[in-house]
Amino acid sequence: MAVACSTRVRTNRRRTPVRADVLADRLPASAWQRHSAGAGAKGPRYYDWAWIHIGTGVPRHLLIRRTRTTSGPGGAGAPATTHEVVIPDRYRSTYGYDDADAGVKYARDAAAVIERITADGRPPAAFIAESLTGSGGNIVFPDGYLDGVFTAARRAGALCISDEVQVGVGRLGPWWGFELQGVVPDIVTMGKPLGNGHPLAAVVTTREIADAFDTGMKYFNTFGGNPVSCAIGEAVLDIVEQDGLRENAVSVGGYFAQSLRELQQRQPLIGDVRAAGLYLGVELVRNRTTKMPATEQAFMVTELMKERGVIVFPNGVHDNVLKIKPPMTFRREHVDLYVDVLDEVLSLPELRSAVQS
Repeated sequence: MAVACSTRVRTNRRRTPVRADVLADRLPASAWQRHSAGAGAKGPRYYDWAWIHIGTGVPRHLLIRRTRTTSGPGGAGAPATTHEVVIPDRYRSTYGYDDADAGVKYARDAAAVIERITADGRPPAAFIAESLTGSGGNIVFPDGYLDGVFTAARRAGALCISDEVQVGVGRLGPWWGFELQGVVPDIVTMGKPLGNGHPLAAVVTTREIADAFDTGMKYFNTFGGNPVSCAIGEAVLDIVEQDGLRENAVSVGGYFAQSLRELQQRQPLIGDVRAAGLYLGVELVRNRTTKMPATEQAFMVTELMKERGVIVFPNGVHDNVLKIKPPMTFRREHVDLYVDVLDEVLSLPELRSAVQS
């Protein structure tokens, strides 16, 4: 019996442009060009390198927000062509929650890095950052931060890239995290939630940058434009909108943040609670005055909560921030369960004894 099958997905299909239009409708600039990576959630983070170099046309350096990849365990530090800026962490860094101009000041510090490397003859090709620092500690940017950095980067001739791989597709409330900062990037990378578990990623950029890519060089992607992946991505976007999941992220996320802050009042191991929509972080410290990271205790909490049926894992620069990124269908009763279990675990003698007065 003969069986007809396709061994490749590069042939154009009707589903792919439909998928691109659906995605464009959820972006602030409808004239942007879409490209499906389709090779997994991390795909876009590699593709934007090509955009950076072709889009600028000259050898330049990359400017990023400080990451665990280069500075964390196993990291060898940023390469010579990559320059890090300080994470705008209002809990641990220079400008705190009590500073109404914290966003402007952190942006000014980043601008100083841009000016320095430009003066050294090494202008940046691009500035890339998540719209909320995810695995770096769930850092919610202060107002005005991205606007200030984007302005400084563009003044130096650099592109501005928003990494929405973890925070996009409505988790923070708006479709894209950068909207909370009132900015429009030149390139957006997206993945993970776009396929809701299915390996799907995409890169969105302006027509001008897309045209700069059209130099005659052949672009090839083994899984790009896969019709099954495109159908899945389209369904995910439709469900997020039709089921009101963005509104749910704001409502339930707000209740979650409030519940965790109430817990913070009676659990001294909790130093800070940070949240935007359904992306939350609980930073554990052994001493609230010195902010000594409770790294060992964070891993203990992970295991003890898992034994009680709740999954959480620490991240951040010191691996002491409980990363809370639940399904977008999360409800208030789930929040109550989570907070009750965390309260129970933090009340155990082995964790209570870790607190330093």
